[in-house]
Amino acid sequence: MTVEMGNQFESTINYLSRNHHLLGLKAMILAGSGKAFSAGGDLDYLLARSEDTPSSNYRQMERFYRRYLSIRSLPVPTISAIHGAAIGAGLCISLATDIRIASPNANVGVTFARLGLHPGMGCTYFLPAVVGVPMATRLMLTGETLSGTRAKEIGLVSELASGDSAADVLSAARTLAESIASNPPVATSLTTRTLRLRDAADAELARALRNEANGQGTSYQCVVMFPSRLPLRVVLCCVVLCPGIDSSFIR
Repeated sequence: MTVEMGNQFESTINYLSRNHHLLGLKAMILAGSGKAFSAGGDLDYLLARSEDTPSSNYRQMERFYRRYLSIRSLPVPTISAIHGAAIGAGLCISLATDIRIASPNANVGVTFARLGLHPGMGCTYFLPAVVGVPMATRLMLTGETLSGTRAKEIGLVSELASGDSAADVLSAARTLAESIASNPPVATSLTTRTLRLRDAADAELARALRNEANGQGTSYQCVVMFPSRLPLRVVLCCVVLCPGIDSSFIR
């Protein structure tokens, strides 16, 4: 996911939004080309951010998010067809769509923590809304990845395709899109708009994006100052509450 790709993506979404009546657009499927849905942000772009100032990173990252999150402005339901990997910002863009379908062995995760980065691309806004705060907290703090099957179990995706190929996932997404498109379009569009109302109702999304941009702007500098390759001393602390027994330990 690059700035150039984001510009093209935003331009396409704006065109579809302006012309959806003329095009007869009733639903849209977002899919990746090649072997994966999306491996996330461009590493060269991320490296360049580590050499910039936090204030500059803040501005650039917020604009970067909004290019891709423009998909929320499309006045028809959106479906992500996830095959292969959907990692970091790549998974976050799927969270911004209304429905997600995945292959059973897809590899999905918000892996920002493993890179020493604050989550971005609306992760702190969309993920808790999709899987609940406790599970979202776990996923963001561990950076763990999940299979499509496990993602279905926790509600991250709503349906599994019959197989793992891109064609299998796209077929399942098309079946769902055709089912949605068979309904009266005005009611479908209004329902979609209502479901997304909280985006603008209390400016929660805008606040989340500002906080994420600021957090990433700062954490890029920390990645440079404290590289993840440095050896770490892992400290474990456990306290078991048993009367009369001191079972606390630190090692």
